[in-house]
Parts: sequence; C-alpha cells; structure tokens
Amino acid sequence: MKRFLCIVLVLALTGAMSLPAALADEVSEAVEAEVAETLEIDGDTGLTVEGAEEPAPVEQAEPAQENEAASEEDAVQVEPGAEPVSDETAELTPDELEPLAGEGELAVAAPVTATAATGFHLSAETVSIGVKEGYVGLTVVAEPEGAEPPAVTWRVANAKIAKVDANGKITGVKKGTTTVYATMENGTEAACKVKVLKAPGKLTMKPSKLTLGADGATAQLAFSVPKGCASNSFTWKSSNTKVAVVDQNGLVTTVGKGSATITVKAYNGKGGKCKLTVGVAPSAIAFPIDQLSLAESAVYKPAPTLTYGKGTKGPAGITYSLSPNSRDTGCLTLNPTTGEMKGVRKGSAIVVATTYNGLTATLPVTVAAAPTGITLSQKTAVIGVKDSFSGLLPTLGVPSGENECATTVIWTSSNKKIAKVDANGVITGVKKGSCTITATTTNGKKASCKVKVNKAPKKITLKPAKGKLNVGETGKYKVSFPKGCGGTYRFESDNTAIATVAEDGTVTALAAGTVTVTVTAYNGRTATGKLTVTGGNVEVSLPEDEYSSIDSDTTEYDPSMSNAEKLEYVIYKAQQQLGKPYIYGSGYKNVADPKGFDCSGLVYWSFKQIGITMQDSAYRQGYKDTDKSGKIKIKKVTLSQLKRGDVVCFNTVEDGANDLVDHTGIYLGNGKFIHASSTGKGVVISSLASGYYKRNFSWGRRVLN
Repeated sequence: MKRFLCIVLVLALTGAMSLPAALADEVSEAVEAEVAETLEIDGDTGLTVEGAEEPAPVEQAEPAQENEAASEEDAVQVEPGAEPVSDETAELTPDELEPLAGEGELAVAAPVTATAATGFHLSAETVSIGVKEGYVGLTVVAEPEGAEPPAVTWRVANAKIAKVDANGKITGVKKGTTTVYATMENGTEAACKVKVLKAPGKLTMKPSKLTLGADGATAQLAFSVPKGCASNSFTWKSSNTKVAVVDQNGLVTTVGKGSATITVKAYNGKGGKCKLTVGVAPSAIAFPIDQLSLAESAVYKPAPTLTYGKGTKGPAGITYSLSPNSRDTGCLTLNPTTGEMKGVRKGSAIVVATTYNGLTATLPVTVAAAPTGITLSQKTAVIGVKDSFSGLLPTLGVPSGENECATTVIWTSSNKKIAKVDANGVITGVKKGSCTITATTTNGKKASCKVKVNKAPKKITLKPAKGKLNVGETGKYKVSFPKGCGGTYRFESDNTAIATVAEDGTVTALAAGTVTVTVTAYNGRTATGKLTVTGGNVEVSLPEDEYSSIDSDTTEYDPSMSNAEKLEYVIYKAQQQLGKPYIYGSGYKNVADPKGFDCSGLVYWSFKQIGITMQDSAYRQGYKDTDKSGKIKIKKVTLSQLKRGDVVCFNTVEDGANDLVDHTGIYLGNGKFIHASSTGKGVVISSLASGYYKRNFSWGRRVLN
C-alpha cells in the first residue's frame, strides 16, 4: 500500500496522472498517515520509488510559460488549513515545489496539525457592562495552551438581565446580575458572572483643563465613570487636529499653537471634555547656575530657566539624564522626571536636561565634602525699590582634614513681594518694606541677612560738596537721601592720578590738584563734590601740654578756685558724660544727669557747672566773642595756640564758600578733645592730630585765661 501511494503521488506531482476529486482526497489522507514511514527527507536523500525509473529533473519556471495546459482560472491557491474552494482537482505547479540540493529532487513539506483542545476556560470570571451595551471581550481560552479554541455554545441564566448571541457577544438588558455559560460538545462548561450596571450619564475627564507646548508635546488623559455605571468601549476625539491629535488610549500629541477640545465618549454617547491650550514651544533651556558643587549625602533639585517666543507658554516637559561624558556617573543619583539629585561620593558628573522638543542644557556637578557652616559678609543691608545688590557674600566652613567643601548655596527670600534673590545671591528690591534673605548650603547649613527696601530716591546728596586734603591724607564722603528713600550707590573720581575713591566713600589724596568726585545712585541720580589736594603733608604743630594725662582729677567745685582749676572741673564734668547718646537739642538745661547731648549742648552744660552760660549753638560758640551774658570775653586762638579747656570749632560741611562753624567740643590737651558726635557714637574723645578733625578744624575759643 505504501509503495502504491508513493507512486501515485509522484505521478500526480509530475503531471503524468490525473485523479478524480474523491480519490485525490483519499490519497491525501493516506499520504498524511504514511508518508513519514515511506519517505526520507534531508539534504542528501531524494524521493525514490522501487521499480520505477528515475524521473527527469524538474525545472523551475513561470507557470504561465512552462505549463500551457493549466490556465490561470484552473490554478487554485490553497492556504494552509483552508477548505478547498471547489471539488475540482487542485494541481501543484512547479513554483510550489522546492528543489533539493540534488538535481531533479523535490522536497515534500511535513503537514502541520493543530493540537485538539481537551478543555477551556473563559477570559474573565466577572465582567461589568452597561445597559444596552454590547460586549465582545469575553473569549474562549483553549486548554492546553496553544490548542485550537474549541467550538462552544453560549447561553445566559437570565435573559431579562443580559442576552448572549452565538458568538459570545453579551448585551446588557437591564440592571442586575446573571451568569453567562459556554459549553463544549463534550459537555465541558465554563461560566462568567455578568453585572449589568446603569449606562453612564457623563464621564469626568482628568484633567479638565490642560496647557501644553506645540510641536510634539504629549500628555496622557484619564477619566472616571460615575459610581454604579459601566462602559467597556470608549471613543476619543480632538476637535482640532491641526492643534492636537489623540489616540484611542487617551494619549494627546500636540501639533500647532491654538486650542482644542479633547472628548471621550462611552458606548451610549455620553462623555467628558478636556479644554486644551497649546502654547508656544520653548526655544531655549538653561540651568540657573553654571555649575553645582553638591555636598555628599545632600539633595538638590534644579529649576531650569526657559526662553519662549510671544504667546502662551507651554510646559517644557523636561526629562533628566546623566551624560555619557560624565567622569563618574556613580557619584550621584538622579531622578529622571524631577531632576532631583543626591550626592553619593566625591566625584564629578554632567546632568543633562532635555525638553520634549529636543532642547538640552548641561550642568557640571561636583560632589565634595559637606561644609560645617556658613556666614554672610553682612547681617543687614539697605537697598532701594528696583535696586540690585550683589555684595552679600557667603563664607563656608571647610571640614577638618579636607582641602575644600561643597560651595553651592541656595538663596531664598522670606517675602518675594518685598525683595527677591536669584540663584547667585543677587538681591532685587520689589517694594518698600523689610524681609530676610537666607543662604542655605546643600547640606542644610543657614545664614541670614535682614534687608530693608526703601523708596527710590529722587535726589542724592554728597557731603562734603567741597573738601581739602593734603597728599597722602584720606577722608570719607557721606551720602544722604531724602527721608524714606535709599539704595546702593557708587563713587567715581574723574582723575584717579590725583585722588581715588573706594566703594565705601573713602578718598585717598595722591597728588596735588583738583578732582570731581561723583556719587551715582542705582537709579541714576547723581551728586558731585570738588576735592582740592594740596602739594604735600603740612605738619601742623599741636601745643605741648604740661599734662601727661588728659583725665581730670578735680571732682569738686569751689567758686574761689583759679581759672585753671575751674577748667579742670569743666573737663571732669564733661568726661563723666562719656558714652551718653547724641540727642539733638539736649544739654541746655542745668540738670544733674542729662540723658544725652548734641555738640554745643555738651559745651553749654559743662561750662554751666562753673556758672558760665555759653552761647547755645555751635555757630554762636564759634563766632561770638562773649558768653551769653556778655560779661565774659572769649578769645579766638589757632590750632598751635590751643590750651586745655579751650572750645574747639569745626566746619564739617566743607562747602568752601563760607567757613561756617557747625561743630564744637572741649580741648583736653595732647591733641585730644571731647565732644558729642552726631555719627551715632554719642559723647566720645577724638584726636586733632590727623584725619577728619584735623582737616576740618577752624579755630579755638578761649573762655578763661
């Protein structure tokens, strides 16, 4: 039998024999059962039949040219596993035969038979559908795995709740619960509980409003179905596909600028909406700092700055990664979504921030030892509205045994409506008020500065307007603003070969000549002063006093005392007031223990202790030749003529036009004098030997000879 079938097959394949359809089917079945035992198929073995001549080699050629007896209408293509399309004989063409390595030999493919299912289960044990919803998601899963799914019949326990058709499509009828069954021919059965819920009245979109950037930004939308309702199929749609498109999973992708409404609808047409605005895409991205010095175990979260064109700004959709050019990617950890990084060990790496539209920025990061503390260059600062101040400098503590530490600090303002501070510590005044600027190291050490923001000045004043210095001397300019105004300013000399001016207003005379010193407020307001520098240091000889000490030991007053003793008592009473504050208009009452003094008030009160009533202003004390009673004659003396107890007079305005006395004190000898200073120090002892008071000395007034 086997030999016969092989002969028949060979003859049929070579076209030497034509079989009726019924016989062909029988032969085919027989071949499938017996061919494996009859034929040997490999690269070296051909198809042989005992007693038959070796067939001629079969050449591969186009069927239309080589097989003229078979037309295109007669040829039938049979897909594997498909039913024959007719009951006519299906012939194999040379194109369907695969030649083997040996000339003229043919390969016969082994038939593939599907594994028959021995059982099955359903794809779900429970499903929820809506009323009038058609659900086709419940499928038959064959057992064992890979077997052909078996044919089943479907039925439902309660057709008033749900119905099921012959293909397993379930349709909800009314609210309730029932069971759908699937049964094989052998009686094997599987069940699925079906819950029929209300059809949704609406869907809630999350988010309901969204802003994205143009040209490829994406966002995943989600929605919720009302409680007690169900739907298994949803349709997504964009109202303007030139602005954004959405796939059937709710993923939105932007196209161009504008607005669109993204809708999702359930099977019954009820849905939800998301109002989408697509703004301009970012055109550039940058980190706020050029590099980061991060402490070990410290955490830092960057906030890149973005550049946009005109129009609504779309989010940048930034992701973070470590550059492959990094020296040590293990020195820190990096969150790819937030950019938060944490120092792990000493080393360096490069963090890359990438926007959704492909823009990138890089941040070199060095992980170093954690600082032990931080201090700022000043604890208070005064600036103006719209003023910028960059002079707040941090100093970090380096741990013992380390050469350096992490240097980056994070700057914050306690009230950004008063003053704001950028990543580099530059403070900008926003409006009048006070706030605190804090510098924090990456490992949490902090230092603060109290910042006062004043109104922007409409004018600015420089004192002195005119001044004099000898070569080699120094002086200091003072800047004043209208009440409630202030801010930063800078000095400038128009001839630095003659005199230079430091940031704090200290002027140094270098050569003889005249210069103009200009002070400019941050908002452009200016004031100027003329400074004359003489040709060299002029040594002014102070008188040689017989007293080796400026302190007085005359603690009691007696009207019978000599004038010299009375002046000692004046000095004693004045020295008792050392440290008392400067109070304008104080010292003119003969009280035992005044709370404070102004300059002429100290002179007035001290001489009052010996019964002399001095003039009651610095100007009068400098110019009047008598006391207030007119009985005591007062003499004018020069610097070299000064004696202990004389009144010293100064012109601190230095306006050059009038040498007006505006400040007085009492000379103590040895180049020292006591006075009430208006600079905030109160009653102090100063020197006439050099500097400000030597330069501004006018003359002395001798009250008692």
